[in-house]
Amino acid sequence: MNLKFVSLIISIAVSILLAILVYKNNPKSATNFIFALLGGVTAVWLVVYYLPLFPIFFDLSLLLIRLSVFLAVPQVFLFFLLANTLPKESLQPKKKLLFAIGAWSAFVMLVTISPYTFTEVKIINNSPHPTPGPALPLFSVTAVFFSVVAIYTLMRRSKKSFGREKEQLRYVMFGILLMLGLIISTILIPVALFRTNIFVPFAPLYTLIFLSFTAYAIIRHRLFDIRLVVARAVAYTLLVGVIGLVYTGTILFATTLFFQTAVNIQQIVLYGLLTLTVAFTFQPLRSVFENLTDRFLYKDRYDSSELLANLTRIMASTLRLDELTHGILEQLVEKIKISKVAFILMEGKKIYDVKSEGYDSPPEFSEDDIFKISSQGRILVFEELDEGEIREVLRRLDLEVSSPLITESETIGILICGSKESGEIYSAVDLKVFEILAPEAAVAIQNAKAYEEIKRFSVTLQEEVTKATHNLRIANEKLKELDKLKDEFVSLASHELRTPMTVIKSYLWMLLSGRGGELADKQKQYASIAYSSTDRLIKLVNDMLNVSRIESGRLTLEPKAIDIAQLVADVVIEVKPRAEELGIEISQKAPAKLAQVLGDQDKIKEVLLNLIGNSLKFTPSGGKVTVSLRQKNGFVETEVSDTGRGIAKDDLSKLFQKFGLIDGTYQAVKQDSKGTGLGLYISRSIVELHGGKIWADSSGVGKGAKFTFTLKVFNKADLEKFEKEKEGKPQIGIIHSPV
Repeated sequence: MNLKFVSLIISIAVSILLAILVYKNNPKSATNFIFALLGGVTAVWLVVYYLPLFPIFFDLSLLLIRLSVFLAVPQVFLFFLLANTLPKESLQPKKKLLFAIGAWSAFVMLVTISPYTFTEVKIINNSPHPTPGPALPLFSVTAVFFSVVAIYTLMRRSKKSFGREKEQLRYVMFGILLMLGLIISTILIPVALFRTNIFVPFAPLYTLIFLSFTAYAIIRHRLFDIRLVVARAVAYTLLVGVIGLVYTGTILFATTLFFQTAVNIQQIVLYGLLTLTVAFTFQPLRSVFENLTDRFLYKDRYDSSELLANLTRIMASTLRLDELTHGILEQLVEKIKISKVAFILMEGKKIYDVKSEGYDSPPEFSEDDIFKISSQGRILVFEELDEGEIREVLRRLDLEVSSPLITESETIGILICGSKESGEIYSAVDLKVFEILAPEAAVAIQNAKAYEEIKRFSVTLQEEVTKATHNLRIANEKLKELDKLKDEFVSLASHELRTPMTVIKSYLWMLLSGRGGELADKQKQYASIAYSSTDRLIKLVNDMLNVSRIESGRLTLEPKAIDIAQLVADVVIEVKPRAEELGIEISQKAPAKLAQVLGDQDKIKEVLLNLIGNSLKFTPSGGKVTVSLRQKNGFVETEVSDTGRGIAKDDLSKLFQKFGLIDGTYQAVKQDSKGTGLGLYISRSIVELHGGKIWADSSGVGKGAKFTFTLKVFNKADLEKFEKEKEGKPQIGIIHSPV
């Protein structure tokens, strides 16, 4: 029984100690809070759980046994939370889930405290034997469920984690698994099924197993990162223990030696308790009396190490000049009790800025006085200076101490301090603080100034960018208006030009046909030149109208299923007379079976006329033009190839652009073959409106050229998409020009 009692005391002490250490280390961490709460609940549970084993509590054994089960419910609930949260700083389960589990746990706790968990307790062989009630299985199922889920969660998270976190989870999981396994197998199941409590007294040992593994994870693998706290606690405990042993031994020895009386065990215990009480209360009482005396006698007393640590933290945590300087000055005023203090920032001999604390109004300083002080390059203490100019300046400014702010031999300002509130002079400790602070503050202030300059530049740059963007937006709107006016002008001018030129062409054709009488050879020559020029002008007007319709978005498609092979055949027949006139052979190649394509037949015909007309223009007499069709990857490719002089590699990129004329190569084959440079641009626009692609290829000058475009194989889904896109748009078609 003594061994069990010792294990109980150790388990309670370790549980409470770990709970306090973990919570004190980081009270804001959910993991630390849950673990601390679990340690506290476990300690209380152990006390309640163990009391019924003492005969003095037999009368209360039934209530205590019910309370032990009552406290076991929040234990398993906290196990569940710890498994889901560890080692995070915020709760991981969702609020709805937490509310549901908490509500269920509260319900089970109410049931466990009722008579339905244990109906009675019988004292057999000086040991309480409770009789399980009908509600005990509810607690058992809840405990097992929460435990299994917690262990499963830890195992799953352990597999996904790595490094230190994996080690933490592994040790905690093993400790929980071992403890719960022993409790369930040796206590819960035997009590519930076999009504035997032979292993009940060993519960503290099972809890101690979990606490031992958790403690090992804490110390060895930095779980919760409290190793420093543990080390300090151990050192303090050892110190108190040594003091207690030495003082107690001294008192006992003195009592035996001088009073020559025997010492009994009660006296030893009393002396030990008194010694430990003195040891534990000495430091707190010392702090209390020091604070009381400091208020009246030593107002400037402070911990210089703590002050420097606070100042370093401020300098490392902010880049804003105001926050940095005022944070440092506030610490100096608060800790050293300075009446007034200020940073005076300089650029050369000019004062850049003044940041102050303790002044009734923003102070103003003479640049000449400040420069004289800063140029000394060392800490100046009024009481230590000889009478002279510098001492007179400090007296006039009512200053006691001045420390320069120097970075890389450049003085960026000074730190000035007025008198101390206690009226005392600045001590060696105060001056040491200024000596350490000044260079660090100088670097921090310089960095803050650089940050402020960058920030101001960023704001200025943003304003300039915003202004430039606004101007560009206005210019862009004007360009759009001008472009719209240009399109309207081109469209109007083209319409107005097309009608009279068509009339001129018709009358010239009638003259050449002899409708107005026979013409002399010279007259025919002149009329023929005029007819060709008019024809080119009409083609130019037609192309410009087509481009205007395309770019304004007014050109719409009338898609349907097209037999592309038949369309190519029709176009070839249409241009064959012109090809024969030029002495060029034209032919078509198509597979026996070819899918229909989705497209606007009228627009696709314009593409074919442009490409075939192009090849006829730039293929010499005796050459050949071939139109080939093939199906590939859901598209039908139409290729127009010729045996003309071809295109240089550098010129391929100029094709399909508006007015993309190429001089000296492809278009120089025939002097009368120069076009507008709009045909290929129109063709590309039409093909892309259909969702296809168009490109050109040539092996070089003298090796012919190939122009290829693709169209999608017909399907109803694409047709419906085209139909939907053209809803509400005006129906304007393409204007064809003869080849």
